[in-house]
Amino acid sequence: MTGADESAGATDEALVDDRIVEATAADLDVLVDQWAALIEHGRKHGLHIEATSNRAIAQQTLAAAIGDGLAFVAKEGGRIVGFCSLTLESGGFERDVVRGVVENVYVESTARGAGLGSALLAAGEQRLVDRGADTIAVETMVADDDVLEFYRDRGYRPQRLTLEKRVETNR
Repeated sequence: MTGADESAGATDEALVDDRIVEATAADLDVLVDQWAALIEHGRKHGLHIEATSNRAIAQQTLAAAIGDGLAFVAKEGGRIVGFCSLTLESGGFERDVVRGVVENVYVESTARGAGLGSALLAAGEQRLVDRGADTIAVETMVADDDVLEFYRDRGYRPQRLTLEKRVETNR
């Protein structure tokens, strides 16, 4: 979603970066806290999701990603400073490709600039490819120029567009 690291593009070295490891159930509480920080950042850019009231849903979703081997953490000094969570699309419309989705990439502001966002994304992309993805999508729900540039620099291009407007209500 947002909060990714702004360093140079991903390389093969990122795939073997020893700072990136598969997330475990023991990491779940930290990931939920970082997810909440990610959401709060997004709200500064117009995101409508609320962090506090959605913590239980985030916990379930992240637990499922961890259980499926579709979540990674970035560590510095033994401390988790970022995460990436993924899904493989299933159900719904039939597609002519297997589509993997990078749901979240987050790196704490104090750890940015060291390539962790790139390394998390590279590990996530490789896992999705290993699981059969033909194409990988990133869905960012905020118009944050830094985040959009991060993904553009790594080869992502717009594929869908959501337009939104406010309406008058009696609420």
